[in-house]
Amino acid sequence: MNMSLRQLYHFVTVCDEKHFGRAAERLALSQPALSRSIKALEDAYGLVLLERHASGTSVTRAGEDVLRIARQILQNAAHLDETLKAEAGGQAGTVYAGIAPVAASVALSDICIKVLKSRPRIRFYTDVQPNISLHEHLAAATYDFLLCPKEFAQNRQTFEFRTAGKLPLGVIVRPDHPLAGKRAITLEALDRFPIIGAHPTPIGRQARIDPSALFHALEYLNLSCDNYDVLARVTAETDAVWISSPLSARRELAAGKLTLLDHHSLEIPDSLELAVVTIRDAILSPATRLVIDDVVETVRQLTTDYA
Repeated sequence: MNMSLRQLYHFVTVCDEKHFGRAAERLALSQPALSRSIKALEDAYGLVLLERHASGTSVTRAGEDVLRIARQILQNAAHLDETLKAEAGGQAGTVYAGIAPVAASVALSDICIKVLKSRPRIRFYTDVQPNISLHEHLAAATYDFLLCPKEFAQNRQTFEFRTAGKLPLGVIVRPDHPLAGKRAITLEALDRFPIIGAHPTPIGRQARIDPSALFHALEYLNLSCDNYDVLARVTAETDAVWISSPLSARRELAAGKLTLLDHHSLEIPDSLELAVVTIRDAILSPATRLVIDDVVETVRQLTTDYA
């Protein structure tokens, strides 16, 4: 290429000012230096772009075509410069996140609101996937990060974890469920009703690790579904017992459509650690780092408010 953006800017400025002296002053250049820049541009293509005369300059026919395109080039270059600076500062860019169903049910809408309000130039793409497949996608670089229960992670030496918050766990039923209001609920009493939840549930995973856990006598869920709206409705309209975080059903619990059982007599962990997961030693873009900060802040706020 026989031209530079600087030469085009010099040329456009002379055209705007119609005078080499005024253009040189505006550009903070000496007039001879500006003249050399324009002449080098003309000589590179064997064209006369400007007519010099005593009262100033005028644009030739060839110069008019060049001027129109030069303005477009400079405008695009300025936009590119702004974009690159925004990317470098994390204010722009594209971020891909894999979200576990329980994390989506608790925090995804709040996270999206937070990111859209605070990072309007960042393109944030989320994908809700079963826990079991999320880490495979992260390892394949499909996602920049995950938001999921930490205990579901496999090959932990491959990943880095940043705790976002601890989700409380509970047993959820409809308010007029036969077990509602009862104390010291036994496993046998629970086993008389359909058990539902997302797969794999934190309780189900613990049962595979610890034979004394809640589901040691419940080998599988009666209904497995990753859609928490479906689980909430099924629980509200049947005798199903839903093992989940109360935060997943906070609207239904607040409205009195669902209620929590007293599960202290059952071997249920008090909470589930939700973490942002990235590839160990991965170089994250500035935009990704800012979005992760927003995710952690949002989840931490939600879990703190509930506690």
